[in-house]
This record gives sequence, C-alpha cells and structure tokens, in this order.
Amino acid sequence: DDREMEKTVFSGIKEKYDNIDKRIKMCFLSAFICGLFAHIYALTNHLYNYDELWHTPTGFGTGLEVGRWALSITVWIQKVLFDDCFTIPFINGMLTIILYAVAACFVVSALDIKDEFYAIVVGGLMTTFPALTCRMFFMFTTHYYAIGIAMAAAGAWIIAKKKLNILKVTVAIALTVYGMAIYQANFTTAVCILVGNLLVWFITENVELKTAIKKCINYVLYLGACMALFLAGSKIALSITGKQMETYENLDQMGRLSMEQLIEGIIRCYKTFFKLPIIDVYSMNPNRIVKIAFLICFLVFLYTFVKVWMMKKEVYLKVLVSLVFAVLPIAVNLIIIMAISSGTMYSIMVYEIVFVFIISIACLEAIRTCNSDITAIPNKMVIDKVETLLNSVTAVMLVITVITYIWFANGNYLAMEYTNQHDNAYYQTLMTQIKSVDGYHADMPITMIGKPVVDSTYTRQDMIGGTFNISGKSSTNINAYSSWNIMTRVLGYDPVNRNSDEEEEYFRGLDEVNDMPCYPSSGSIKIIDDTIVIKFQEPSELEQ
Repeated sequence: DDREMEKTVFSGIKEKYDNIDKRIKMCFLSAFICGLFAHIYALTNHLYNYDELWHTPTGFGTGLEVGRWALSITVWIQKVLFDDCFTIPFINGMLTIILYAVAACFVVSALDIKDEFYAIVVGGLMTTFPALTCRMFFMFTTHYYAIGIAMAAAGAWIIAKKKLNILKVTVAIALTVYGMAIYQANFTTAVCILVGNLLVWFITENVELKTAIKKCINYVLYLGACMALFLAGSKIALSITGKQMETYENLDQMGRLSMEQLIEGIIRCYKTFFKLPIIDVYSMNPNRIVKIAFLICFLVFLYTFVKVWMMKKEVYLKVLVSLVFAVLPIAVNLIIIMAISSGTMYSIMVYEIVFVFIISIACLEAIRTCNSDITAIPNKMVIDKVETLLNSVTAVMLVITVITYIWFANGNYLAMEYTNQHDNAYYQTLMTQIKSVDGYHADMPITMIGKPVVDSTYTRQDMIGGTFNISGKSSTNINAYSSWNIMTRVLGYDPVNRNSDEEEEYFRGLDEVNDMPCYPSSGSIKIIDDTIVIKFQEPSELEQ
C-alpha cells in the first residue's frame, strides 16, 4: 500500500545518507554554517552594485554572447518553470551556499582528505573565500555560477575517484563542459581538483611509472576534451541563434592564444602565486593574518617536497611530485591565462586561489600516510615533532583564516549598505528638488547633462571601503551606467527619460543650459522646453 511504499522510500533515503562518510557530512555542515555566517547579511538584505541595479528585479547578465551558452540554457529552463529569473536574495544566496558546500564535499573526497577536522576546515574555506563574497555582490547571477562550480567539481570527482568507463567519462565531461559554459572560470576548479588528486596519489602510493604517465595523459585528455567541447558548443550556439560573440574584454578571442601570450600568462601565474604571503592579491589575502596563513601553506609545500625527496626511493616519483608542485601556481591562477586577451582580472574570477589552502591540507595528510620506508630516515623523532608542529600551526591559522574571511565578508556587505544608503539619499534629495521646481508636473520628461561627478557634501560614500575592498562594488553608484535605476527601481520614481543622443545634443547646445551652474548648485535644475533639465557637467567636458 501507499504507507508501505513511503516507508520503503524513506528507508532507502536513510540508507543512502548513512552510507555517506562522516567527514563528508561534516564538510557539508561546516560549509553551510560558515557560509551562513559569512553571507547572511547579503541573503537578508537587497544590496546592489552597478550590475545588480541593472538587473533588479529580474535579469541574469549576459549569456551566449560572452561564451556562457549553458547559462542561457539554464535561464531558459528557469523561465519555463518560474516565469522569470527574479533576484530574490535569500533564495539565490541560500542555493549558492548549498551548492558550494556540495562542491566542497567533492573536493574533500577527490583529494582524499580523511581527517574530519580538516574536512570541516575545507568546507569553511570554500564558502567564506572572498571571491565567493564578490560573486554574492552579483546576487542576480551568483546561484548560476554556483550550479556551474558544483557541476565542474562533480565532473572532476568522477574522473579522479571512479573506475571509469565510457558512460562515466561522458557524464564527467558533460558536467564539466556545462559548468564552464555557465562561467568559464569553473574550468579552473576541475583543473585544481585533478592537480591536487595527482599530488596526493604520487605522495601516498608507490605507483609504477607507466601507470602514473597513463593517468596524467587521461587527465590532460579529459581537460582538453572539455575545453574543445565548450568552444565547439559556443560556435554551434552562436550559429543556431545568429548571434555574435561580444568584443567586450576581447571575449571573442577566447581560445586563441599566441605563444607570447602563453608565456606572459605563465609568468603572471607564478608572480601572483608568490605574492600571496606578501602583498594584496585581488583582496584574497586582505590582512596580515591571511598572508601568514598563505606563508604557512608554502612552508607545508616546501616540507612536503623535501620529505618526498627524502623518503621516496623511486626517482621518477620524486620528479613527478616536483612537476606537480611546479604546475600548481599555474593551476590555481589558470584564469589569468584564459583571460589574458582581456587584460582584466578582479576578485570574482580568482576563486581557485582557495586551493592553495586546500592542497596544503591534502599534503599534510598525504605525508603522514606516505607509502615508503620511513624507518630508514634518520632523526625520525625530530621529523615527527616537526610534522606535529606544522599540523598544529596550519590547523590554527586556517581556522583563524575562516573566521577572518567571515569578518571580511560582513565588512564588505556593510560597506555596500553604506554606499546604497548614501546613493538612495542622494537621489531622494534630487527627486525632491525636481518636484520642487516651479511649474513642475508629473508628465514632464527629464534630461540629464552628464553624470554626477562633483559634490563636496557627498564624500562619505562606502566609509569603510579602504579596508573592505573586494572589487565588484563601487564606493558610489550615483554615476554608474545603471544609476538611473536608483530612482526608478529602488525609489520608485519613474519619469519619462529624454536622454537619447539627439536630445542630449539639443540641450547641450542651448545657451541657457551653458549658463546654468552644475548640480548641486542653485539653478542647476530648470524647466526648458517643457523638460526638466539637470546639469551635472559642463557640455564642454562631455565633448572631450
């Protein structure tokens, strides 16, 4: 009967849950809780940046035209099911945290992190890392990016952990291709997972050279197939829809890399990697605490490298470990090479730097279980003490780093709210002044000469942005490309806008406009030709 069927289904679900390793459950729980602590501010408020303003209350950004053809498909599916892609912070943000927690579980499994404490730390790092905070600034699209990273992680996990056949390889490639076709940087997630998996495997196992080379080739073929299919998918989707790839940030050049650009990109990857303990890198290491944590991770890498060369008898394994360490700076910064044509890099793109922390954790575990004759090593007692100390210091510093990232995320959201409040106040005042002009009526259109640029009374802006400085938000949005939406979509004032090029050109040429002072001076708002004219800049400045 129905009750018996429900009982059977429930029992099946419970059995599946019970079979999940405890460290995976702890990782997910940690990721979820830490993610809430870091981002609940954004989930329970509608904070906006320049792009969020443009996509309020609906929108998803740009899809196919910038190579994100799977994003367009995902949005289409959502519109079929839910009418439109609404920006609902709590739903979008909660889904994002859950999906990053799922991705963290795939990472812990793929890198064979068996210690429950370190699984908890990995979960916390992956949902508090500043690049995710930056993605939360774009609340209208952050959950799509989260779908992409979870899919890319799942694909890499299948390749790394499952006994492969054609079906599993096909599923893995499909997941990763779809993930990177939502957001191209997700390809780097798959790369980092596989690089970490190889490193752990070479350290812990005495694999034969032929087997090791075969696995490396398989990984390269998998990643190459993913990139090739992604690019092919873009071309096919553009051909079907008749659209063209945007030239914005040279996105139409993706997949075309000269030798000169490749060398430049590799050099930048290494420079960025070794700057992490020293200077700010895209706000991923915002203070001395996090810089010290990165330094400790580098010491873990160094210690792992030295110990492998001491312990491993097979020279080829020592060389393979060395090669993986050499590739690591490129893997975590691969997006630099992928975006080399654009020359633009900022916080939202560099999420995979988090793998510096995660792979150092994997190394600490791997060297403890290294499959070699450790009794042959002199001063074993000293080595054990060094490892214990390194483990303790790393554990403490990474916990403090997670706490710091939670603090940093909330500070950035607070800075954003300060900006939003001041932006709203600025335009609320402007609206009041518009409606106070003699002869004003509700049907009167508005034209703006220039953008707000100078106002000595408007200097507070985000107030704490110097410290909480993740990119993706501005200290003010009053002169952003979407600033008109502060009045229309945030404050609800929606007059007719006469800001076409022809209309602006007409008003700029009027002597009466040229004689007006710039806002907020008295007389900067006037009715001319039955139109409210607001002068922010001199016409001569706009022509330069």
